Amino acid sequence: MKRDFLKTLANNSLRTTRPRIVIFEVFERAAKPLSTTEIIRQCPEVDKVSVYRTIALFLKLHIIESTAHGWKQHYELATPFRPHHHHLFCTRCKNIVEIHSDALEHVIHIIASERTFQPTGHTFEISGLCKSCQKLHAE
Repeated sequence: MKRDFLKTLANNSLRTTRPRIVIFEVFERAAKPLSTTEIIRQCPEVDKVSVYRTIALFLKLHIIESTAHGWKQHYELATPFRPHHHHLFCTRCKNIVEIHSDALEHVIHIIASERTFQPTGHTFEISGLCKSCQKLHAE
């Protein structure tokens, strides 16, 4: 994965800087999409301006992708740096869970095909309450 990252930078005539590596490693370790605040917290040795610039660069290069969870943007590695997936988002505790579903991918393909539409990408998120929050809500 890191080799693909370094190759992407080189193919775009960009230097491999320490902040870029540190921020990429934060994304590699992440188990869920991260807010800008979470990224900044996880790499205190990188100044905030560099974090914002690196996020913008990574988006432009399709190293990461942005998804909205509630009213906030979150970022995570894009395909091919991470397998394609979707999310379950708990509106109460703000927990985000990755889902991998061949059935969902099949339905998306059928819907696009029925409309003679050629998708170039898609995101899918289900908002609701996780099991823990459902218990709290029922009490």
